[in-house]
Amino acid sequence: MKRDFGSAFFDQLMTEHPDVMGEERGALKDLVNEVSALRRLAAMSGDWSWQQDNLHRFTEPFALLRDGGSAFGPEQAAAGLARWELPGSVALSAPWEKHREVLNAHEPFKDFEYECMSPDGVRRRFSIAGVPLFDDAGTFTGYRGTARILETGTPASGWNEGPICLMEAVIKNLPIACHLETPGQNDRVAGWNRAAEDLYGIPRDDALGKSFPNLCAAPPGQSLDDDALEPAQAADATDLQSCRVWSRSKGALDVRVRKLPISNSQGVLEGVLVASEEVSEQLTAQRRLVQSERRFESLTRLSADWYWETDTDFRFTILSGGLTPQARNVIGDFIGKTRWEIDPGEKNADLWNKHRADLQRHATFKDFEYEREEPNGGMVALSISGEPVYGDDGEFRGYRGVGTNITARNAAEAALRLSESRFRTLVGALAEGVVLRDANQRIVDCNASAERMFGKTAEQVRGQVLMAPDWQVLDDDGHPLSPEKRPGAKAVSTGRTVSNEVICLRRPDGSLLWTSVNVQPIFENNGNGASSTVAGYVVSMADITKRKIAEREVARLNVELENRVYQRTKELEAANKELEAFSYSVAHDLRSPLITIDGFCTLLEKAVSPETLPRGRAYLDRIRAGVRRMGELTDGLLALAQLSRTDIRWVNVDLSAEARKILHQHSEDETSGLLRLEVQEGMVVRGDASLLQEVLENLIANAWKFSSKKDRREILVGCNLDPVEGAVYYVRDNGAGFNMAFRDKLFIPFQRLHSVDEFSGSGIGLATVSRIILRHGGKIWAESVLDEGTTFYFTLGEEARGARATSRSDEPASSKPGQIGPQHKTELQAADSSLE
Repeated sequence: MKRDFGSAFFDQLMTEHPDVMGEERGALKDLVNEVSALRRLAAMSGDWSWQQDNLHRFTEPFALLRDGGSAFGPEQAAAGLARWELPGSVALSAPWEKHREVLNAHEPFKDFEYECMSPDGVRRRFSIAGVPLFDDAGTFTGYRGTARILETGTPASGWNEGPICLMEAVIKNLPIACHLETPGQNDRVAGWNRAAEDLYGIPRDDALGKSFPNLCAAPPGQSLDDDALEPAQAADATDLQSCRVWSRSKGALDVRVRKLPISNSQGVLEGVLVASEEVSEQLTAQRRLVQSERRFESLTRLSADWYWETDTDFRFTILSGGLTPQARNVIGDFIGKTRWEIDPGEKNADLWNKHRADLQRHATFKDFEYEREEPNGGMVALSISGEPVYGDDGEFRGYRGVGTNITARNAAEAALRLSESRFRTLVGALAEGVVLRDANQRIVDCNASAERMFGKTAEQVRGQVLMAPDWQVLDDDGHPLSPEKRPGAKAVSTGRTVSNEVICLRRPDGSLLWTSVNVQPIFENNGNGASSTVAGYVVSMADITKRKIAEREVARLNVELENRVYQRTKELEAANKELEAFSYSVAHDLRSPLITIDGFCTLLEKAVSPETLPRGRAYLDRIRAGVRRMGELTDGLLALAQLSRTDIRWVNVDLSAEARKILHQHSEDETSGLLRLEVQEGMVVRGDASLLQEVLENLIANAWKFSSKKDRREILVGCNLDPVEGAVYYVRDNGAGFNMAFRDKLFIPFQRLHSVDEFSGSGIGLATVSRIILRHGGKIWAESVLDEGTTFYFTLGEEARGARATSRSDEPASSKPGQIGPQHKTELQAADSSLE
């Protein structure tokens, strides 16, 4: 009974290692059985197994046939060789380079197909699969895998005797590039001679087994002539004139290709012989000749409108052109005629006599111009050039040359001359002085205004750099202006336009000429309208002497006015301080007598009983009411006086929070009636916190007071955005309202629109609000409807409009002497109002 590989291998190990006993012996037995099972599984998946070292060379094979017979396969004679080194090996499914990349990357592979010669002389096609091997340290040690036979060819002797191999032996040393293609779907290369290696830059080993179109595939962006790559399908030879192919060593090539089918004795197509001959130089020469002829033809068309030839009598024999049927008819009429026969008029008679004399001398002529009347009555201008033609014998054969219709060119030149004349007339009529300079800043021309401005003619300054070298150049402040800071130098250094530069020119007699200078660079036209090369400069100068004198006079008057305003300001400040002192004094001095009167009235009231003197008691009540009224007025005067003395401390103020707090205080004292109190969120401004709080207290107190007789009291505090005023804050109520005809009295101290019997008050609150708003740079106004309610609007100035993100100084803004700031102006307006 034949023992399997596992049992035999285990017995051999036990013989070599008799010291292995017990559990180790059992574990080794299991391992050998597992390896044996894996080997049988591999034998079932392929015809044999194989193994390679870390250089991809076959080690001694241990291949098994599926039937358990002897070893089989090319690896038996391949120990120490790589697969691509086997006799006659050809990669089929992918190039050897791609296969080696997979092996070098230590990646598993499957179904890789190749073809090689077996030791038994039969050429076979194989499919292999393999996995990388690593030792315990993770080091790559080689590959192990299986192989199976796909198909078996004829013995080597039959192959060598076949037409393909015989033809490959014949073409091997031919000087013409030849290769053999096997018939079939892929048309793979079966033969490749040395001349083909040189022509296409592809070694024979790389070419065998591959598709010729894939071998000669052009890089991205290139293209080939597909006819050169298609195999011959018929039994007849295919002869192509020329085509383009791609060579790895030479790039795109022009080749002449002939394809010859190869058939066996039964007429079956076995291959195609493809012969390629490089004809790049021949085709390049032909293309150059064609290009030269085309260039000559193109240059002739570009340099002239037509080509002509005449005979010895100067009669036209050839006239090119004639794009329309009418033009061709006209040309046909000119053939056989001379120019003076075509144009027999008296206008050009003398011109033709001179031209005929030149022709009879066989002289070359160029740009001979004349005008001819067309049949439609229009005039056409023509320019011709020609040279005599001589034969090989030296005899005169006639003339040949070119002609151009210059009618449009002459019209354009006439229009250009007219335009230049108009431009010169326009520039000459300008009040500004205009100077034209070249690229080196030298004067080319100037207009009449520039001549009058500098007292020199254009001829006197032409070619100079300065119009008046002896004049001193000053800046706008009257200081000498250095050359590099002058307008012309700035334009030269930057290449850009210099506009409205004010310079002062001091004449030798000391008089001044003030000018506003503009310098415009002129760039060369390079054909597409864009160029960085400066061809010259246009300098325009406006005489602004009168304007500068007027500006200085205005400046002097402004200084004088500012001084007057400053003096007036000081006077108003002094008057304001006197008024404040007077108000404070009056209020303070009145307070003591009022207290005395109120005290004696109290004593008198205690001394006199109501029963003995009822009318006297009424008089005392009226006296005490007057005293209280007078006390409120003095308190108001003191508040106004103190307000003028208070400095504004700028901080962020939340008007929304202040309004909610004031409304809450008023609502706590309300015991009856319905309330609707609304405050808009986010009203944060910058100003004096105590003063703005006083504004809200007065406005909300008024709204509360004048809406007290309503069944449902409504007070709204909010803000609107106006495109002109910006943020407009308001306090709105549904109270008694007032007649808008008396709105001018609202903010005047002690002025009331309602009697004391209707609504209490001193008449000072709104005046105080107005004074605070003015000090913040804003304004206040009111809108009202009787018995429907009143809305007070107010704004705050730029200084107070919106909370700033950064902190500012809390010191009050001040104005310099001779200057009036916006805050100072509002305080003066408040002082004037108080004085009035």
